[in-house]
Amino acid sequence: MTEKDRKLAYDFLFSAAMRHSEEIATTMRWEDIVPFYQGLFKESDRSMGILGFSYIESQLQEMFGRQLDPKVKDGIKSIIGYAGILDSVGKQIKMLRALRWIRPETEHDLRLLSRIRNRFAHAHSALTFDDEEIRGFFNSLSKYEENAERLDFPKDVKLQTRHKYLIRVIGTLFALYHDLTLMPSSIRAGMGPTGAFGGDFDKFPPALKNALTACMEIMGLIYDEAAREK
Repeated sequence: MTEKDRKLAYDFLFSAAMRHSEEIATTMRWEDIVPFYQGLFKESDRSMGILGFSYIESQLQEMFGRQLDPKVKDGIKSIIGYAGILDSVGKQIKMLRALRWIRPETEHDLRLLSRIRNRFAHAHSALTFDDEEIRGFFNSLSKYEENAERLDFPKDVKLQTRHKYLIRVIGTLFALYHDLTLMPSSIRAGMGPTGAFGGDFDKFPPALKNALTACMEIMGLIYDEAAREK
């Protein structure tokens, strides 16, 4: 097979993957990303820790549900709804990873954000990000803020823990959108779980491009907020 043949074959499979991913991407509420997370800037640590992940959780469930056959016995809610066989976000994350629909690093961060949310939600006192258990989870999250220079964000802005938390939340949301849109579609097209990752961004479904762009926009606003607070 010549290089031209390989490219034609890849383009054909990539196009097939994008047709499937476009259906999944329709569940993304990308228009809400910037106003929702911007609204958390002035919230308490506890509210930020709970709501920051709750948005991700709702998107995870909607995108996961879009992959399932609506004609399944007793409906999709019997799987991911209340009292379903995958009725907790922990079970859903585990299944998504088992299906190779998300990468290990995405699973890792989703679990940590879930634990931070649960710690804040179930505590009998108003905890902050200084809580020892929360700090341990937080320190283990992927440090998306370290990519500031590469992503053209100001590297000289001093970020507080709450700013870093929001950036890590948005980075995880970005990864979830990327993975859960492209990986199942790539597998279905016969490209393996990450075969579509090298495709042309301009050819991604519009909703996916909009969602990823919105994630970058709110990250920039977080840096602006941190610069004002110093």
